[in-house]
Amino acid sequence: MVDRLNIVSTQSKSSEPPFANSKNGWRYEAQAKFERMWLMDPEQFNPMRNCLERERLQRTKDLIQRFMDAKNKWVADLACGGGTLSKHLYELGAHIHALDIASNALSRLKMTVPQIAQTFQQCLPHTTLEDDSYDLVIANEVIAYLPTEQLRLFMAELSRLVKPQGYVICSTPLDLNTQDPLQRFASLAETEFKIHEWVCSYHRLYIRLKNFFSAPSHFAKARKDREYLLQESQNRQGFSRKWFLWNSHGLLAAVWSIVQYITNPIANFIKQSRSLMLTLEKICRLLLGDAGISHAIFIATRRPLQPLHLTKNETPIERKGKREIWE
Repeated sequence: MVDRLNIVSTQSKSSEPPFANSKNGWRYEAQAKFERMWLMDPEQFNPMRNCLERERLQRTKDLIQRFMDAKNKWVADLACGGGTLSKHLYELGAHIHALDIASNALSRLKMTVPQIAQTFQQCLPHTTLEDDSYDLVIANEVIAYLPTEQLRLFMAELSRLVKPQGYVICSTPLDLNTQDPLQRFASLAETEFKIHEWVCSYHRLYIRLKNFFSAPSHFAKARKDREYLLQESQNRQGFSRKWFLWNSHGLLAAVWSIVQYITNPIANFIKQSRSLMLTLEKICRLLLGDAGISHAIFIATRRPLQPLHLTKNETPIERKGKREIWE
């Protein structure tokens, strides 16, 4: 599902951005929505559930390791979920402050890492964490859930929390149907940060293949589950919505209910096959170039208050964009 800026997207199509139009009500609605999601299907937030999520998590870990030693460092894990990354950093010797909107998520975190320094149930973009307090601030896979008007505030909050020489790491899936989503994400980030490195995943072909073989099961489920049908139809627009409704009713839906028994094993294999994913990533980079980017992670430090004057030997690191040579 795509957010209102059409820049970033969430992985769970059933998890539309749960924000009301009322400024006084959207936080409460968001909390209620995520509490229910964690209660009904916590597996949707598990970064170990398939090879794509595991690869993204590993690339995040590798990026952190390249820039800092976590031992004795103070880390803020925002939208920490079940705490997979918090646990990893705790085992490396970091002191963790974990924050999430859902108490159900924090309960799971406490079972995973009972020794964690402190947890906070709060709603982004604003937090009560202290200024300039963290060597590392993590904001993985969360920006897509924020309403458009909160995105700059979110980046400003990350900048407020991190120490002057500390790092911020932020990641998100990118909308495959939007022109230059990486450029838009980078432009947003660069309002507050100096980007030191991008790690991009080229999984467009892999995601298309996975979605193709998963489609029959979605149509079959929508045929039997009216609530699921309504949720999925609301998440789509135009031809995509008509296509989904057409395939979820009548004879076609009945056909998909049979076809899913053939396609589901293939879809499950694709979801768990890292070798297939990496092979398709190489093909995607070769054939599509930057247009194949499906996910981006950056690590950055906050910009100084005063502009930097580069010496003759210094060269600024330019962000990667479409139609440019990346490597």
